[in-house]
Amino acid sequence: LKQCIAVLQEAANVCTLAGNQQAMLNNSAALRFALLQAVFLKIIPLPLRLDDPARAEKCFWAGMKPTVDAQREFLRLLNVCARHYLTAAYSMHATRSLQGQRSITLAAIASMADACLRLTDVERPSSFAQHYAGTAQPMCQHVLPFGIDLFEDLRDASSTLLLTNAEHAMVRTKVIDYFA
Repeated sequence: LKQCIAVLQEAANVCTLAGNQQAMLNNSAALRFALLQAVFLKIIPLPLRLDDPARAEKCFWAGMKPTVDAQREFLRLLNVCARHYLTAAYSMHATRSLQGQRSITLAAIASMADACLRLTDVERPSSFAQHYAGTAQPMCQHVLPFGIDLFEDLRDASSTLLLTNAEHAMVRTKVIDYFA
């Protein structure tokens, strides 16, 4: 998770600089959009489904035990980079292809946030993360996990998106599988 935090921190710094210098930098929004899309779709791995039998061996997020501080920093930087991404995306001329890329990338960000929130620190677990993952010591009879329910909405809404890149179609499938 430390490497992901470093990548997000550097991306946020570059986006801040490019945004502040957009008068001198041609296509600043497009450059920021492309950078963050690469970070979210190519560099930081997407999580596998929670009930995937290969999750323990093949999923970057499975079995990770970050500190609470690292988890908070990752989520903070994910928020900062998502805001930069949306600023850049909505500064560009809207096309059907751009809408597809924007939707798929935001769904990927949501899956990373969900996966990060389900991680718990062994030494000093966050009560929020424990309740979110459903691993908290119950005060009542049951503690069920929370989650983001994007499956049907994302599946239906993204079925008509124009995804001109095969990578975007693969990410769409992975994210829909994650939230299924």
